[in-house]
Amino acid sequence: MRLDEAEFQDSCNLNLVQRQDTVEVYDMIAPKPTPIIPPSYIITCRAILNFLKEENAAIDPEIWARRTAQHTLTKERISWEWVHPSTKVQGHLEFVDCARENLVDYTVVLKHQNDKDIPVPLGRRYYMIAAYIMTPVLAITKPHRRCCPESNDCGTVQKHLMALWKCKVYVAMRIRDNEGEEVTTQPFNTDQFGIRCNDLCAYVS
Repeated sequence: MRLDEAEFQDSCNLNLVQRQDTVEVYDMIAPKPTPIIPPSYIITCRAILNFLKEENAAIDPEIWARRTAQHTLTKERISWEWVHPSTKVQGHLEFVDCARENLVDYTVVLKHQNDKDIPVPLGRRYYMIAAYIMTPVLAITKPHRRCCPESNDCGTVQKHLMALWKCKVYVAMRIRDNEGEEVTTQPFNTDQFGIRCNDLCAYVS
């Protein structure tokens, strides 16, 4: 594994460089009350990823930073941002175990329910065949493809989320570009929402 110059310098100075603030790491999908707190010499996202693997907390994790006051769509105003492995980390972090959840290319939807902001990694389910084994995986669909191939009644953000979550989706809006723009009836695909982004907020019952 090749490190860039900054990461190499950091790795050579582990005894000299220490985090000055606390890093707390939670499982995004199945959070526990007590966070995982990496040692103070771990300062990069890649080091945290390796730490989670060594601690058997995740097989193939990706790190997301929890941000506050990034939008005005909900009371809590929380959003999530994917963290590049070379980035230095701090604060509240959450991981998605792509191996455990069978995720490939996915987006994180802010599910606003009971006045709470809940992050949900989301895509479309399809099946990948490897070594004669059929494995279901989740990936956000590309344009001109149905988000749910097994259903003819999907095709919009509202219908897709209702089919997955089994609850009423009242309205869906953009979080970042054109914040507040309603996308309830837009297609759920990569033309509308970025891979490894938190572009979508859905209000549900």
